[in-house]
Amino acid sequence: ILAVVKRKSTAPCLKLCSAQKVVAANVGSPASRVVLSDAASALDWLQTINPNAKFCWISGFSFGAWIAMQVLMRRPEIYSFIAVAPPANMFDFTFLAPCPSSGLIIHGARDDLVPESDVATLAQKLQNQRHIEIDYRVIKGANHLFEDKIDMLAKYIEAYLDENMAIAEAG
Repeated sequence: ILAVVKRKSTAPCLKLCSAQKVVAANVGSPASRVVLSDAASALDWLQTINPNAKFCWISGFSFGAWIAMQVLMRRPEIYSFIAVAPPANMFDFTFLAPCPSSGLIIHGARDDLVPESDVATLAQKLQNQRHIEIDYRVIKGANHLFEDKIDMLAKYIEAYLDENMAIAEAG
């Protein structure tokens, strides 16, 4: 899912949201390479139609979070990221050393697919890197799909965008 976000701010902001329902792809498989290529192409397209955007953000949910982080490593113009329920127990995130951008990681406390402890470890490894700030949030009662907790998820994302766009524009 792609979205061009028009913020309250005068500076346009691009956000690439990658969401897959089901993708049977192993790391390095042809399917994962295609999804990664598609995400990079979508970002190219968003930047083409928004040439005056000052900031570029990337976000992803579950496998899409892994794809978003892969794109982040390949695209220095990405200002920040939002990773929702990153599958830290299923995919290798060690490529994020060094991580080029600060970001937000959100996870559900009752996620039965990805243990919270694995995502907390990922967030801590990123946080320990120099000049990287990770806002790690756990939503109580949320499962992997954030059923009945979508409003809280949206609230955290909106607050993070508002706060960090203000910082980016000031700095």
